[in-house]
Amino acid sequence: MTPAPGAGTPLGEAPAPLAPEDSFRQAARAAMWPQVQRLLDVEPALRDPDAVEDLKRYRVATRRLRAALRVFEVALPKRAVGAISPELRDLARAVGRVRDLDVRIGGLVAWAADSGVPTPDVEPVRAAWAAERAAAAADVAHRLETKRHARLLDDLAGLVRQPDSEGDTKGPAVRDRAGSATWAAFERVRSAAAELDAADLEVLHDLRIRAKRLRYTLEFLGPVLGADRDWLVARLVSLQDHLGALHDADLAAAAAQTFLADDASIASEEQRTAIEAYIAAETAAVERLRGTLASVVRPVLADAFARRLSAAILGPDEPKTPKASPAAKEPGS
Repeated sequence: MTPAPGAGTPLGEAPAPLAPEDSFRQAARAAMWPQVQRLLDVEPALRDPDAVEDLKRYRVATRRLRAALRVFEVALPKRAVGAISPELRDLARAVGRVRDLDVRIGGLVAWAADSGVPTPDVEPVRAAWAAERAAAAADVAHRLETKRHARLLDDLAGLVRQPDSEGDTKGPAVRDRAGSATWAAFERVRSAAAELDAADLEVLHDLRIRAKRLRYTLEFLGPVLGADRDWLVARLVSLQDHLGALHDADLAAAAAQTFLADDASIASEEQRTAIEAYIAAETAAVERLRGTLASVVRPVLADAFARRLSAAILGPDEPKTPKASPAAKEPGS
C-alpha cells in the first residue's frame, strides 16, 4: 500500500541530479520533488499563527510547484495536472493572503519606527490588518485539515515518487525540450514589457509573475544549462524584487485609504494624521519605483540578455581535451 503523505518519508529518495539525456518527465520530478517535500516538512508548523517564516517557505513551495506544472505540463499525466492545478492555485491564494498581510503589517510597523511616529498612532490600522491576518490564517489551518487537501498532497506525492517502472525514462530528453521551454518563458516576459511606459499596475504585476516563471524555469533546468544561468537569474531577481516592492506599496496605500474612510475606526486626530502620512509615503514609493523601473527592465530586454540566454540553452561548456604533444622524431628518420 502506498504510504499517505506525512507518514514517514512518503516521497522516497530524492531524484538524482538532472542530466541532459534524462527525460522531460524526470526533469519534472527533479523540479517538483523538493517542493512537495517542503510542503510536508513545513505544514505542521502552519498551525502556529506566529510561524511567519515557515509560512513564507510554504508559499514559495506552492509557487514553484505551480510554475513546474506549467513548464513540464507536456510530460505529465493530463488527468493528474487537471486535478492538481486548481487545488494548488486555491491553496497558494489562501496562503498568499496571510503572507501579504504579514508583509503589509511589517511594513507599517517599520515605517512608523523609521519616521518617529508613536506606535499608538498607527495601532488602529495595524490592529485591523492583524484581525484580517488572523481570519486568513484560520482559513488556511482549516483547509489543511480537509480531505480535499489530503487528496492534493496524495496527488502531488504520486507525481514525484520514484516510479516503479521504466516508463518515466522514455520520451523527449531534457536537452530537446529545455531550449523551447526557456525561450517561450522569455518571450512571455518580453511581450508583457512591450508597452512599459503606458502599463498600469495590473500589467506590471503580470510582468512580475512572468519574470518569476522564467527565473523558476532557469532554476529547474539549471543543471543542464550553461554558466550564464546565474547572470540571467540575478537580473530577473532584481526585476522581480523591484516590481514586488511596487505592488506591495500600491496595495498598502489602497488598504490604508480604505481603512481611513471608516471614520469610526479612528480614535484621535493624531491617528488620522499618522495614517494619512503613511498613505502619502506608500504613494510616493509607488511613483519612485515606477520612475526607476526602466533600470531593472532594460537589462532583461537587452540584446545581451537574449544572447546569454541562448548561450545558457546550449548547455555547459564541454571540457577541453589537452592536445597531445607531437611525437618526437626518431634520430635519422
